[in-house]
Amino acid sequence: RYEDMLHTLKHHAPNAKIIISAIPPRQRCSLLNERIRQVNNNLHLIAAFDPQITFLEKVPDDFDKDFRKDLTHFNEGGVLSFCKEIAKHCNPDFQNINLVKGVP
Repeated sequence: RYEDMLHTLKHHAPNAKIIISAIPPRQRCSLLNERIRQVNNNLHLIAAFDPQITFLEKVPDDFDKDFRKDLTHFNEGGVLSFCKEIAKHCNPDFQNINLVKGVP
């Protein structure tokens, strides 16, 4: 459960800023996407009432541009896009770190 994981994180790192990400949709899988939507709504709700948690709603969702051929995992462009979104919520010093090998 996400709640248990967040509780554990906060216990071991009480001053940490926690960023949780929306789960990206899956192409051609409406039943799974409905469950993903429910989980994302729950994560958003958890973050809305906890100032220590930021919910990252914007995840790559362009299957042609951001995903590998398996349509589940991000390709390099998707990873870069995702890392840039995460960096927006991090300490400015962290934003300058190359998160993806070979990315300027």
